[in-house]
Amino acid sequence: DISSSMVYRENEKRFLMMLESTTLQDRLDDVYYSFSQMTCDLTESQSPLELLEKAMYWGTKLSCSKRASILVTDRDKLNVYKTQGWKNKEDNEDFYSVSINERIAGKVAANKRFLVVNDGNDYKEFDFPDRESYETFAFVVFPVVYQGRTVAVLNFSENTRHGYYTVGE
Repeated sequence: DISSSMVYRENEKRFLMMLESTTLQDRLDDVYYSFSQMTCDLTESQSPLELLEKAMYWGTKLSCSKRASILVTDRDKLNVYKTQGWKNKEDNEDFYSVSINERIAGKVAANKRFLVVNDGNDYKEFDFPDRESYETFAFVVFPVVYQGRTVAVLNFSENTRHGYYTVGE
């Protein structure tokens, strides 16, 4: 009997092996296998929250992100539902709830468009109040939109491979 955690561990091992692979064909085969596993895993979700959690897991792995979070919409606010890689959650209590159109996640939710930032210091359109908590200051944030309404925001940050995000990630 195969459990979800066994599948996750096996996929994580294959993903790390892919990064160390020497031939292009091996890498393509591993990418195809990982994509197949991710697609299968996502389609087997039993609830919308499980789907978001799996999307966060796979997004973190595929983008080589150290930190991630899911913020779920509740009326005019986004509330942090789940995080991965956060060091001091207690120090970020003010971040557990974000108004729509405030901070990065709130603006992404309001605009319904993804955002890729590789150097927040050069990105003047957004206010970055938690600037000191970022190591690389590179992140990807995108809304999850259902029937024209933003229902969640996924946030990935701290790329561990390069320190910045590429188009492929």
